[in-house]
Amino acid sequence: MIRNGQEMNISVTSNYLDSLETRGFIDLPYVFPSIVSSVSIGNPAYEAGVRAGDKFIASDSVEINYWIQLTEIIKSSEGPINFVIQRGDSIFEAQITPENQLIGIAAPTDLATIGGERVKLGFFASVADGWDQTMEQTSGIIGGFARMISGDISIKQNLGGPIRIATITKEATEQSGWFGFWTITALLSITLAIMNILPIPALDGGHLVFLIYEGIVRREPSEKFKIVAQNVGFFVLLSLMVFVIFNDIINVF
Repeated sequence: MIRNGQEMNISVTSNYLDSLETRGFIDLPYVFPSIVSSVSIGNPAYEAGVRAGDKFIASDSVEINYWIQLTEIIKSSEGPINFVIQRGDSIFEAQITPENQLIGIAAPTDLATIGGERVKLGFFASVADGWDQTMEQTSGIIGGFARMISGDISIKQNLGGPIRIATITKEATEQSGWFGFWTITALLSITLAIMNILPIPALDGGHLVFLIYEGIVRREPSEKFKIVAQNVGFFVLLSLMVFVIFNDIINVF
């Protein structure tokens, strides 16, 4: 990480990925300030005088700095909430009563709000950056598999199936729109590519092993061996599929 222009290394425990399942990671709602981007007409916030650009700075003497704090206060309320709101250089108070744990405000959507900047790359720069990111994600995925096999992180918490994929895709799309959707799609594509080259007979990686064997010994494996290996491969894949789907169901309920 970078702090005050200096690069710093932070050591984390081997089960750090497991802890993210329960504590969550830093995403946009955690870093966005409590500034309203838009207010729905007729909703509690609008009726209380809140407008786009206003910043919620306190609630019943509790300081508010980030959007996630504001949403948690609204969701946990059981009645009217007394807010302190900043508009430009002026500050005013407003009492708002949520309806179905909502008050009709939207989170900031501009990266400039948090000091960010979206950079547009040219074709060749995009290809180079895409390659770097693909290699980085590939390294991370392979490292994750290795840690699951060694027991450093939980297989149950970090291996998911179609239900979990759908859930993560939905969350990413809701938070970041099409950018989040295509980011998850790219990660899934990389993961499937890695899975496909594993040395399991039913996958392309298994066929590659057969080709390497044939190249070394100068003859093909016997048909009987191929059939047995394919059956074993299908059994492994079927078992893995059943496990991840069952694991998804357990995590949901």
